[in-house]
Amino acid sequence: MRKKNFFWKLLLKVLLVVILAFVLTIGALLIIAGVRHSSLKKEEAQYLVPPGEVVNVNGHDLNVIHRGDETKDKALVFVHSNKSIDNAVTLSPLFDELEDYEIIYVDRSGYGFSDDYDADKSIDAMLDEVRQAVQAVSERKSYIVVAEKAAGVMAIHWANRYPDEVEAIVGLHMFFPDQYTELEDDAYCNMSNKLLVTLVKCGAHRYASSIYPSNDFSLYTERQMTVRNALVSNRFYTKGMYNEDKQIVKNAKLVAAEPWPEATPMYLIYANPFMDPYLHESADMQELYNQVTEQGEEYDPVASYNDYYRTYVEDKNKRTGNITIEEISGPEKLITYNPKELAKLISDYTNSLE
Repeated sequence: MRKKNFFWKLLLKVLLVVILAFVLTIGALLIIAGVRHSSLKKEEAQYLVPPGEVVNVNGHDLNVIHRGDETKDKALVFVHSNKSIDNAVTLSPLFDELEDYEIIYVDRSGYGFSDDYDADKSIDAMLDEVRQAVQAVSERKSYIVVAEKAAGVMAIHWANRYPDEVEAIVGLHMFFPDQYTELEDDAYCNMSNKLLVTLVKCGAHRYASSIYPSNDFSLYTERQMTVRNALVSNRFYTKGMYNEDKQIVKNAKLVAAEPWPEATPMYLIYANPFMDPYLHESADMQELYNQVTEQGEEYDPVASYNDYYRTYVEDKNKRTGNITIEEISGPEKLITYNPKELAKLISDYTNSLE
């Protein structure tokens, strides 16, 4: 009996030592990461100067890109998705192709070059923030809202709340609020998200090279890539982003319960990475394509990829007929692939509205 007690006591001591060593090691690594992070942030500060107009909304500064002027026939207001930290830079090649428009883009609080704080991220609060920022730089009364991915929820809510302001919605691989209705409210946000906010403050994320953007299609200058990398290094996941992720399902459910804005024309462009030329420009997609086609000859990955969106649009159009859908080759982050094609599609559609 004494030998058994001695064994268990010894085992417990060993476990405690191992746990303590692990905790101390992690603590030491975080301290080292934090010191390095603090030093690098000072060097990177020169790249984090807002490239747009600084607009004060609710007592906090927002970065607003404003290109063109109100003499243009139409205005495009770009609304970014969640987790889009560098869109103020990433959208530049597309903006260059859209010179015939007044262009407005807003970094919401916690994103890009805008202030990060414990902001209200309910759908109405976010829409109010964007509208105030847009109205601060332009006197135009209506816009074509260009919504990327999850921003589709805000675009639809905007068209419902202020129909006179939204001439049309252009979606870039846009999500619908109905996609979230079967999810738990915390499906997009849990303790790991909260932990990520802390790890980013410590700079631990800098060691994960996969989080940094690529320039595979040579769209960005060396300076632009440096700025994008600096944004990721400094603001990969902020308090504002966390608050938005925490609300994303609740916001979508609220908008899903609203009437469909059938008077608002919509042009939805969806990426299909299994289509050429993108398929054969991406080794990862070719590998995935080969894997999925092994399911049998009857399975068509190209036809299946956006089947949800095509079916959804067909169902809506039976009652409203206000949606046009387009499918093009490229990754879901379309703005990083072929800005010339995107700009042409947007221009052709918006010109058809006249």
